[in-house]
Amino acid sequence: MSTLRQSFCWAEELSLPRAAVRIIFLLPLAIFLAAHAMMFACPDLFWSLTRKAHWFGSTQVLEDTADLTPEERVHFEKNAYRYCDNLGPNHVAKIAVEVLTAVVAFQIFRHARRRGRPGLAALYLVVALGASGVAAEEARWGESFGLRLFPEDFARRVKRTNLQAELTLHNQPRIQKRIKDAMNVLALYGLAGSLLVARRRRAWLQDRAFYFFIPHPVLAPGFAVVLLYSLERLVYKLATGDRIPPIWSSMQEPAELVAVLTLLVFCWLVLRAVKRWPAVAHAG
Repeated sequence: MSTLRQSFCWAEELSLPRAAVRIIFLLPLAIFLAAHAMMFACPDLFWSLTRKAHWFGSTQVLEDTADLTPEERVHFEKNAYRYCDNLGPNHVAKIAVEVLTAVVAFQIFRHARRRGRPGLAALYLVVALGASGVAAEEARWGESFGLRLFPEDFARRVKRTNLQAELTLHNQPRIQKRIKDAMNVLALYGLAGSLLVARRRRAWLQDRAFYFFIPHPVLAPGFAVVLLYSLERLVYKLATGDRIPPIWSSMQEPAELVAVLTLLVFCWLVLRAVKRWPAVAHAG
């Protein structure tokens, strides 16, 4: 089936203009390819867009380093490029998308309750809370915006063990690798599920209520990008035997942006479908 004909079928299935379907399908690939091109052609611009650059915020994460142990000081100096409490444009974009995802998922929760689907409502309440937590993590629980939500002693203890000396859980050494593994598992699930939908068609899945748990094939590129990024890191390490250099490490930021954009679009498509269900009297 030609791409043009496939886009028409998906547009009809999703009740969207063909242009919108093509944008949803191609945007993850465009972001990923543009990030690679910028990384090699304009590394300074790529770095300023993806690192914690001086675009937003102004305070340092570690205000006082006098009491650091020698090992902590070496770690700090080696990774000093990471240790500024500033948000680059890519980080701000991720926070905005994560907040929108939380809002959309909460709307799914509300509409699913009103339509007598408590299981679906509970699932998307978890998604809404999870997206809110991820946004808070990305904003370092408000420190990037001048908020102080935790006692200073607790914040300093967290920062001392954090890979980027910041007030977050996802950059704690024991958690970082598990998060990357979880992203790969979810990306595999999303890609395999979307291919299943492509083969079985949306109507077959809707009859079994799977449509709200398995992505439409229009989202397949988003999941593929996350897997491609992980594959790139693996190939780089196998080919060179070296750790990922800082600028290549910044490629994780566009990959994460694609991941959260894909989740946002998925939740938006689910919300549109849930709102078409008839309401159940006295439900929720």
